[in-house]
Amino acid sequence: MNGQKVKRFLLLLFSTFILVEICPANTPNGNIEFEILHNRKRRYYEVHLPNNYDSTLTYPLVIALHGERANAKHMQKITGLSDKADESGFIVVYPQGSGRFRKNVLTWNAANCCGYAYDEDVDDVGFIEIMISNLEALYRIDPKRIFVTGFSNGGMMAFKLACNLADKIAAIAPVSAAFNDLSCEPDAPVSVVIFHGSRDREVPIDGGIGKEPTATRMDNSVASAITFWVQHNGCNIESNIDVIDKVTREDFIDGKKGSAVTLYLVRTGWHAWPGGKATYLFPAPPYPGISATDLIWDFFSKHPKKH
Repeated sequence: MNGQKVKRFLLLLFSTFILVEICPANTPNGNIEFEILHNRKRRYYEVHLPNNYDSTLTYPLVIALHGERANAKHMQKITGLSDKADESGFIVVYPQGSGRFRKNVLTWNAANCCGYAYDEDVDDVGFIEIMISNLEALYRIDPKRIFVTGFSNGGMMAFKLACNLADKIAAIAPVSAAFNDLSCEPDAPVSVVIFHGSRDREVPIDGGIGKEPTATRMDNSVASAITFWVQHNGCNIESNIDVIDKVTREDFIDGKKGSAVTLYLVRTGWHAWPGGKATYLFPAPPYPGISATDLIWDFFSKHPKKH
């Protein structure tokens, strides 16, 4: 067990003695909100059960991480993941990042990004790990089908979770995100599907500094993320390429324990969730030709964890 994992184990062990589970409350959108205390910080997450939920059955879990300055409600709105959960029969949880306010202007501590969470070195990996344990205790979750998706800063956090919780997470789906965690040492294969637009100004596809007036963060290229995960998973280095309209799909298959890496490159895409909704926080128009939500669930359903 390396030093990073020893630190995470000790933090998780310590947190079990200070964990406080508050009685869950229903939110206006029908989700169930939970509150816990982790590292002396109150953390929140919203759970959406599929409308045909049956407590005698076992369900996949999809963790959906919002973007910088956003929140759980925003992530649900731009992705439509709750509707997809109702249609396809999985549990989706929307964790809240941290910030100076309880439910707004929230961020994740993902490598070199972003905002309050990064500046305060918030233990988001520990928070998500405890959240998973709580949900496994409350609901019948299939341990082989725990998945993570995220947008922008949330996508960067999805990469970080794949690095640190590779024993738990079967697959991730970062959207409009950079993989900047140079210390990444996953201890198991993790399947990865990436969505990125060639016109993304906030997280440039070729890496570098984004176009926001206050941007200073240096991001790695999408190609470097693909290279890392293809090598880590032991996938074929020769890819299968399919071009449909303005989208190029590139598949790297036959990885260890059934893992794979896929890239959806939207050649006219901006910093947005393909097939989703634009909002005042992320006003760039989403490319309507594909549904990232549908394609993510299709990828997840085909790549459970194989121990």
